[in-house]
Amino acid sequence: MSQRERKSGLARLFAGVLGLPGAVPSPVRKEQVSRILLIRIDERVGNVLLTTPLIRALARHFPSAELEVLVSAPKMPLIGDLARAIPFRKKDFFLHPLRFLKQLRALRKRRYDLAIDASHWDVFSLTSALLLGLTRARWRVAHGRGEAGLFATQLAAPPSKREHDARTKLRLLEPLGISEEDTRTDTSLRSTPRPPSVLSWLETQRLPAERLVGLLPGARKLDRRAPVGVFAAIGLGLRARGMRPVVVYGPGEESLAATLGWAMGAPLAPPTNLEELAALLSGLDAVVTNDTGPMHLAVALGVPTVSLFLHDDLSRWGYQTAPHAALPLIQLGEEETVQRALSILEQVTLRPGGVD
Repeated sequence: MSQRERKSGLARLFAGVLGLPGAVPSPVRKEQVSRILLIRIDERVGNVLLTTPLIRALARHFPSAELEVLVSAPKMPLIGDLARAIPFRKKDFFLHPLRFLKQLRALRKRRYDLAIDASHWDVFSLTSALLLGLTRARWRVAHGRGEAGLFATQLAAPPSKREHDARTKLRLLEPLGISEEDTRTDTSLRSTPRPPSVLSWLETQRLPAERLVGLLPGARKLDRRAPVGVFAAIGLGLRARGMRPVVVYGPGEESLAATLGWAMGAPLAPPTNLEELAALLSGLDAVVTNDTGPMHLAVALGVPTVSLFLHDDLSRWGYQTAPHAALPLIQLGEEETVQRALSILEQVTLRPGGVD
C-alpha cells in the first residue's frame, strides 16, 4: 500500500469517526459569521506569509467577526496584530498529549461559524483537515484535493494555470462568494521596534552615502542554493558600484556565509532569531536571496528583493512586482543573472528615501 493510499484510508476512517457530512454547496451568510478560524500550521516562514493576503481579506469582508489564525507557535510573530494568533505545536501530540487534547477541546468550544484550511492547494494535509473537521464549523472551506471533501462543506477549485501561491490562497474565498485580487504579503514585524543590538550593528556597517545590500546565500533545500560564486560576483559588482554588501545567514549556514564573506571581502551579519532577522532586513536597502523563507520575509517587510531561482516554479513562489524581481538562473546562466541583478539593484536602491 502506498503512502497516499494509507493517508486516504486514515482520512476516511477519521471522517467516519467525526461523523462529518460530505461537501455540500451552502451559501455563506455574512451576518451569521461572528467567529472565524484560519488554519495554517506548517512551520515554513514563507507559507505563513503567503497566507497574509487571505487574512487581510477576511478581516475586510467580515469586519464584525472575530478572526483567529491557528499557526505554528514559533511563527506567531509573523501574524502579530494582523489577527489573533493561536499557537499550535504538532509535537505536543507525542510529547504533551494532554495539552494537545486540551487545545482541541478549546478549539471545539469556540464554536466557529467559518473555518478555513489554508494548507497547500496541491498536497492534502490530513492534520489540517482533521483540525478543520474538529471545529464542526457551519461552513468549512478547503482546497479541492485529496480527501478534503470528507472534512469540508465547500471546496475551492484548483488554479487552471500557474499562478502565485498568494493568489491561489485567495481562491479559498470564492466558495464564500468573495473575489479578491490584492496579493500583497504583510507581516506585523514591519512595526516591531528594532533590537538595540541590530541597530548598533547596522550603524557600524552603513558608511556615509553607502547603500547597504544583504546577500543571503543559504536555503533550507540545498537544490535551491545558487552557486556561492554567483553571490560573490554580485557582491563584487556592488562594491564596484559604490554599494556595500553584507552577508546574512541562518542556523547551520555559518560555513557558507564565511566562504562568501571571504570571497568578496564583506562582513557577516550577527546570528539572528526571527524577530532580529526581520529587523536586520528592514535596515537594508535591498537583498539578494535564493527561493527561501527570508525571501518571503524581505518582500513582506517591503525591502527590495532580487531572488535567484534554480527551478521552474518561479511563477508560484517568486515576486515580479517592483521593487522586487525574480531571476531564473538556470535559463539565464550565471553571467547574465549577475548582470541583471546588478542592474536591478542599482535602480531599486536609488529610489527616493531608500528603505524605512
